[in-house]
Amino acid sequence: MCMPYQKGGTCQKWVKTFCAMSMTQIFQDDSTIRCLSELNYSMMCLEECQLIHCNEMKVIFTISWRGMGKTTYIGTSRIQIPEVFPSLKILQIANLNNLQSLVEPIDLLRSELITLKLLKHIHLEHCPRLEKLFPCSLSLPSLEILIILFCSNLKTILYSQHKYEVSPSPLPNIKRIYLQELPQLQHIHDDAMFRFETPNWEKLFLRGCPSFQRLPLLKQEYPKSKVEVSGERGWWGKLQWSLPEQIEHFLHLPPPEFTSCKKHIIKSYLR
Repeated sequence: MCMPYQKGGTCQKWVKTFCAMSMTQIFQDDSTIRCLSELNYSMMCLEECQLIHCNEMKVIFTISWRGMGKTTYIGTSRIQIPEVFPSLKILQIANLNNLQSLVEPIDLLRSELITLKLLKHIHLEHCPRLEKLFPCSLSLPSLEILIILFCSNLKTILYSQHKYEVSPSPLPNIKRIYLQELPQLQHIHDDAMFRFETPNWEKLFLRGCPSFQRLPLLKQEYPKSKVEVSGERGWWGKLQWSLPEQIEHFLHLPPPEFTSCKKHIIKSYLR
C-alpha cells in the first residue's frame, strides 16, 4: 500500500489514520510537516518512506522517552530503549532545505539508548542546512547502506551531546558508506577514540570531502578483511591517523587519474 502525500494539511486526521496502516509513504512538496513523528508517533506498518521538498522539516524523527520501547539489561542496570517506526527499512530524503538533523531525542534529562531497529538503507541528498545526523545514543543495528550527497553544511554523522548515553555498537551491520560533496564533514563519530564494531563493512566511497581527515577506529577483531576506501589521492595523503595500526584496517583504491579534482595549469599552447 502506497500513498503519495502532496501539499496537504486539510485532512490531517485522515492522513494520520492512513499513515498508521501504510507500508510505503511519499511526502512531497508539503509545507505543513515539521517532523515525521508529528503525523503519527508510531507508524507500525511503515517500511519505506520518501521525503521530497518538505521545506518546513527541521528534524525527521523526534524520539520521546515516553514512547514505545523495550527493556534490556546492561550488567545489573535496567535500561529502557525507546523505539519508533519499528518496521521502517528504507528512508529516502531529498531537497529538504531547512533540515538540520535526522534524529533527536526530545527529553534531554534522560540518557537511555535509542534505536531504529530495522532501518537498512538511508539515502540523503541536497539538504543544505543539515549539520548532523544521529545522536551517539542511537543504534542502527540493521543499517547496511548509508548514502549522503551534496549536503554543504554537514559536519558529523554521529554527534555527541551532554548527558547522552553512547551506543557501544551504532553500526554493527554497515556494508557500504557513500559520501560525496560534503565540504564541511569532519568525521563519522565526534569521539575520535571511539572504536566501531563493523564486521561486515566492505566499502567507503568519498569524493569532495576535503575536511574529512580522520577515518574511524575499528575494533581489533574487525573487519576480517580490509575496508576498501575509494578517495582522491591528495585526500588520502592528508589523512590523520589516531593510532599507527589504524591504517592496517583500510585499503586505498584511488580513482582513475582523470577524475582528480586538482586544477591543471596550462603552461604552453600548441600553435
